[in-house]
Amino acid sequence: MRKDYFGRLEKKLRLISKPAWFETSIIRNAFIACLSFLFVACNSQQSVDVQPNDQAKTDIMMLSGTGSDDAVKWDFYCSEGQNCGQWSKIDVPSNWEQQGFGNYDYGYIPDKYSEQGIYRRDFTLPPDWSGRKIEIVFDGVMTDATVFVNQQQVGPTHQGGFYRFSYDITPYLKSGEANELKVVVDKVSANKSIEAAERAADYWVFGGIYRQVFLQSLPQSHIDWVSLDAKASGEFKMDVYLEGLDKSNASAIEAQILDLDGNPVSETFNATLNGNKVNLATNVDSPKLWSAETPNLYQVRIDLKEGSKTLHRFDKTFGFRTFELRPHDGLYLNGEKIILKGVNRHSFRPATGRTMTKQASIDDIKTMKSMNMNAVRMSHYPPDVHFLEAADRLGIYVINELGTWQKPVIDTPSARRLVAQLVKRDQAHPSILFWANGNEGGFNTDVDDDYHLYDIQNRPILHPWELFRNIDTDHYPTYSELVAKKARNEVFFPTEFLHGLYDGGHGAGLRDFWDFMMSTPVGAGGFLWVFADEGVERTDQNGRVDTDFNHAPDGIVGPYGEKEASFFTIKEIWSPIQVENLKNGQLLAGSFDGQLQVKNLYDFVDLSTMSLEWRLYQPVTAFSDKKQLVASNKATLPAIKPDSTGTVQLNLPDNWQQNGWLEVEFFDQQQNSIWTDAWPIQSAAKLAKLTQEQFENQASATKPAQIVSQNESELAVKAADRTIIFDATTGLLKSYSKQGQTAALTNGPKLLRSDNSLNKGVYNGIGSWLTHDPNAEKEAQQDKKPTELKSEIIANDLVIEVMNPPAGITKLTWTVHPEGHLSMDVDYWLDGEYILHGVGFNYPKKEIEHKRWLGDGPYRVWANRLEGVNYSVWENDYNEGVAGERWELPEFKGYFSDIQWLTLSSEQSEITFSTATPDLYARVMQPDDGERPDNTLALKYDEEISFLHRISAIGSKFHAAHHLGPQGRPVAERGINNIKLTIY
Repeated sequence: MRKDYFGRLEKKLRLISKPAWFETSIIRNAFIACLSFLFVACNSQQSVDVQPNDQAKTDIMMLSGTGSDDAVKWDFYCSEGQNCGQWSKIDVPSNWEQQGFGNYDYGYIPDKYSEQGIYRRDFTLPPDWSGRKIEIVFDGVMTDATVFVNQQQVGPTHQGGFYRFSYDITPYLKSGEANELKVVVDKVSANKSIEAAERAADYWVFGGIYRQVFLQSLPQSHIDWVSLDAKASGEFKMDVYLEGLDKSNASAIEAQILDLDGNPVSETFNATLNGNKVNLATNVDSPKLWSAETPNLYQVRIDLKEGSKTLHRFDKTFGFRTFELRPHDGLYLNGEKIILKGVNRHSFRPATGRTMTKQASIDDIKTMKSMNMNAVRMSHYPPDVHFLEAADRLGIYVINELGTWQKPVIDTPSARRLVAQLVKRDQAHPSILFWANGNEGGFNTDVDDDYHLYDIQNRPILHPWELFRNIDTDHYPTYSELVAKKARNEVFFPTEFLHGLYDGGHGAGLRDFWDFMMSTPVGAGGFLWVFADEGVERTDQNGRVDTDFNHAPDGIVGPYGEKEASFFTIKEIWSPIQVENLKNGQLLAGSFDGQLQVKNLYDFVDLSTMSLEWRLYQPVTAFSDKKQLVASNKATLPAIKPDSTGTVQLNLPDNWQQNGWLEVEFFDQQQNSIWTDAWPIQSAAKLAKLTQEQFENQASATKPAQIVSQNESELAVKAADRTIIFDATTGLLKSYSKQGQTAALTNGPKLLRSDNSLNKGVYNGIGSWLTHDPNAEKEAQQDKKPTELKSEIIANDLVIEVMNPPAGITKLTWTVHPEGHLSMDVDYWLDGEYILHGVGFNYPKKEIEHKRWLGDGPYRVWANRLEGVNYSVWENDYNEGVAGERWELPEFKGYFSDIQWLTLSSEQSEITFSTATPDLYARVMQPDDGERPDNTLALKYDEEISFLHRISAIGSKFHAAHHLGPQGRPVAERGINNIKLTIY
């Protein structure tokens, strides 16, 4: 029944009587498509998706799905591991581990599992393929593939897991009946150099036919592939490679450039044949140019002619653009200097491994562009074709890479074969700016020039991590090493830097790195490591997401695309629109005239197609309802040219200074959000006063606070429903509790200070840096006069002054208000270099289930990752999230900046802190470390709640924070620091 179905369907329809409406081509085609769909749905063979027959075109028959979302079942046998030793079914394409077969390996493991998989299926050719050349094409098989058709091996075993390869199977086919396909796949390559290059690596390694498989039918004389170069000037040249010319009287190549709608933009141009390679050239007047900001595409239609007859038609999509490396200067596209804001990316999904979908490629690029990135490196192998198609269409620059992780390199014969496969497949993509000949020492220098055998654009060749041909791509430089590069005067962009690990790297250190890179003419950008946490759903462990300890939790987003804090830091720092006249957190009242000085950091487009929306919110206290929008408006931006600054008048209402904060969001041409900035309008002191007034208006106080007991060890005060106990020997708060609540704030304000001089043998950066020196404090206490508490009533408030407070604290005053709230005014002296300083309290962890605050959020910050947060009212429930390990985001614990007030609550208790001190940080509990945290280990101290003028930084996987730039280093302090808190 199924034999020759597609080939005969339309022919039979021509013979039957049909109503007139059927002759409408759209209806007729739709009718045929519906019948085809019904046939496929009922046909277990699933030989599907034959393109409309045209003898001059390449016809395609899919033998697999195009990705994990439309996979096709094949017969499968696995030699060892899960579900081995028996025939069953498997999705194609897929990695067999993700289908419940075989065993899992992370690339570092020296002795890997070596299962073999055998695939089988039948297929029947359409009848109109008779007399044509038939090829079977595999887009990717891990790792060695031996292919049989009708029990005959069709060619040598293909070795190399990331490349398109094909075989001419015409001699092995049976016409008019089913053909048997068998593919034997060895997960471990018999070629030791390929095994080392592709699989002894720092990523998960899999097995299987994991990319699409299809048959293609070609005329005997046909165009094999093309190499083209389309310049920004409109100059177009192309090498066309032909096969089977002895099978016809082919005489010429004819070509024409079209837009994507099929409209001609050039005259037809041609060349007569003189062998299997033909050179053609033409010019297009004023073409629309391709860049990441303006991804304009065209297509070239190429016909192989025999007289007036077209033997074969071949279409290729491309873009007009000119890319140049100018030594000792920079990278130029279409005559404009460009900066690469990039990331490394694996082809990966937790459920399907390296088997992707077209939509997944689109989603990844859109996510990158939403971070204001414009570049991506294919680490450490070529991607799916649909990723490059999406890169061309959506606009992102690409480094395409030969799959060699490190030494030893691929042997030269294999490397030459794989380079050819790589470049022939991908040469026409305008998104590709560079070819990378391996990674981190895995450079077979014998093939450095092979790329240009197939690429007439002569794209620059990279050796990622070394200086090669006037490009320095050094990996993981420290900040001081980065600074030293300026004197070398070589164009530099690290193809890996600020290696992520858990919450470290990426955005942490990026401000310092980026500011320096942009300060030197030869700084051309860089590529962060890495885009996503590579956590695989293990079928042998009930779907547990495994990142192999600290080997793979190094992404900016989680395995399912969860946005970690660095996502937003990168988005802000790399925003192409920057506000120049307002700093983060700057107080607007008295300093802002309603105008923004906006800088355009795009390379090609002005801002006339961009827009903004401003929003004003009313002041919010801890005792107010949710935030309320007061006014908003949208505006188109002026035509500010690239790398220029212009003025944007917001036209705020006359009473704008009465509001709580101003928020401004910028949008691109497609109305995608570029970035949102927000600035407080009211001072911390004014908000603290407003909070106190609102609380007092809601409370009922009939009499001042009273001292209810006092002895040598403590002083107890009663005010409204609060009981407050002070330690008489230190003046610190011993207990603050509300009636009916068991939770109490205790043991504060404890002075917290991490003096650089205290570090005696730093482990992993700041992990062992002390928050106080017990011996020094003990000596200071021995020389100190006894503490004394003096109290008096001032305007109904009980004021307690602590005479001779604990060492380091120079002033401590408590004020107990009649309504029960407690104010603290503390001064402390510093003289040295500090990575952290402030004061802290103890509070029961079990009583912290929720937090709500006015300040920066919703993510936590570090001293070297202050961007990526915005001023507003935020809240979230308690979680134990660790970026890269437990993706409960935003994390509950950690440092939060520009705190105005903070409420911590549970079902049993609630406590609120308000501060009149500007630019204050709060730390809520001790941040959790990931497993084997290396240089991302957080500074530890016991106080669960602390308020700080300076917070600690975080490192990357390879470097401690102080190696990542000035923001990560201790800061010199000498003088008095003050913190004012009110506790409710």
